Amino acid sequence: MAIGDYQWLSFKNKRTRERDAKEYEEWAFPYGQRQRDRITELLAQLFPKEEPSMALVCHLTAKELVSRYHDIIDLPEHHDFAMKNMAKDFKKYRRMFHKSETRFVYAALGMADLDITEDLNYPTLEELRAKGAELEILFDRALND
Repeated sequence: MAIGDYQWLSFKNKRTRERDAKEYEEWAFPYGQRQRDRITELLAQLFPKEEPSMALVCHLTAKELVSRYHDIIDLPEHHDFAMKNMAKDFKKYRRMFHKSETRFVYAALGMADLDITEDLNYPTLEELRAKGAELEILFDRALND
């Protein structure tokens, strides 16, 4: 049973819940099932010991966290602010990720997923791991400055 299956406390009617689920699915996978399959394949390769559904939840959480700062992170005047707050957010959610160091790879994949186009040309596994290692250093630096 997934977290989303606990609807007993929701005050939304069925139509609103279905609309919200559809909107979230469109945000999570704007290119549909092909993109979902590609993400699932990447997650299986990056985290072979992780339960596939849990890896997907971690990916979507990481994507949501990086999306908060996606529009401003490349702006020089907001880069430090974005990095510091993204690092704080990932630190808050650190228990969600199986191993501490995996959260940075999830962050790298989330960033790549936000910039992906219809061709679904994701970075290679090595590039994602390298970007994860870079983010670990940047997040550590942002939290300690």
